[in-house]
Amino acid sequence: MPGIPPQQEISVYIGHKLRSARKLRGYNQADFGKALATPVSFQQIQKYEKGTSHVSVARLVEFSKILELPLSYFLEDLESLLPEPKSLPQKDELALLEVYRKFDPLIREELSKFIIRLSNIPIPLSKTA
Repeated sequence: MPGIPPQQEISVYIGHKLRSARKLRGYNQADFGKALATPVSFQQIQKYEKGTSHVSVARLVEFSKILELPLSYFLEDLESLLPEPKSLPQKDELALLEVYRKFDPLIREELSKFIIRLSNIPIPLSKTA
């Protein structure tokens, strides 16, 4: 969903899943809201389903119990909405970075240029490292 913040996108996705499951189990919004351990109004259920109110994990667990569905039902295919995970630096990379930061900025810039030439990967460098 282009233009929608990621957290909102997730809420909308979970809301669609909730609406489908609720209808499948024969609940209207008012009755479903009353079935919760801490009852909520049908308007709150509407907000969950539209994605305008974020659903807590505890509430999601409760939904799955009432609807007799695995928790994974609400989360399946959710990874497609998440950004690609970035890999964490390895121990040797962190050690190199620590040493690199100890150099004078001019030496760091020259060292960076040298490493880039070695790798043949065009990466623009700023004038200040």
